[in-house]
Amino acid sequence: MENIIIYGVGAQARQLKYYIENEKCAKVHAFIVDKAYKKTNELCGLPIVEFEAIEKLYPACSYKMLVSFAYTNMMDNRKEKIENSRLKGYSLYSYISKDARIYSNNIGESVIIYPGTLIAPFVTIGKGCFFEISCSVAHNSIIGDYCFFAPGATVCGEVNIGNNVFAGAGAVVANSLNIRDYSFISANTLVSKNMFENSAINPNGDISKANSFEKMRRMCN
Repeated sequence: MENIIIYGVGAQARQLKYYIENEKCAKVHAFIVDKAYKKTNELCGLPIVEFEAIEKLYPACSYKMLVSFAYTNMMDNRKEKIENSRLKGYSLYSYISKDARIYSNNIGESVIIYPGTLIAPFVTIGKGCFFEISCSVAHNSIIGDYCFFAPGATVCGEVNIGNNVFAGAGAVVANSLNIRDYSFISANTLVSKNMFENSAINPNGDISKANSFEKMRRMCN
């Protein structure tokens, strides 16, 4: 069984510890947080250790890093934490639930896939992606790096999704579309046309230009 430490102390970090321990995928030893954000010394019965000092207690030769950060800043925050972990020499741990149905071998590193998610054959998934519960990606679709899919999001067949794309809960991307980098798909939205870079679509199907996660979220409310 692999030994891991979890980077983050938020809701996703706590969920990941629960899933991993219940599925007996690995042994979680500690939570990691940047020094400026450390407010307590323990979480869920495990120590919280400052990222700046982790090598002393949990050296990279003995522990893998699971980065729990999700969609903040259109996943750029997650990307930063993954890259910082790699710079410290840590191998990156992917959590792929035993209760997910995975029929593709083309999955990048540091990926998180929660229970109930289906990845069909001939799908390619880039590094750092995060799939919440009960998502699905159909045949021959390509998912770029650092994308986030909220619960129940669906990608139909032969879709090409770029990097840092956010798909809200219950969103559906129809067949054979191109969704460019930093696209924001609001919850319960059917995407039936291509999306350009830094665009947001609301449940009415209106696509607008934006350049930040907060702007995109406000536009889609």
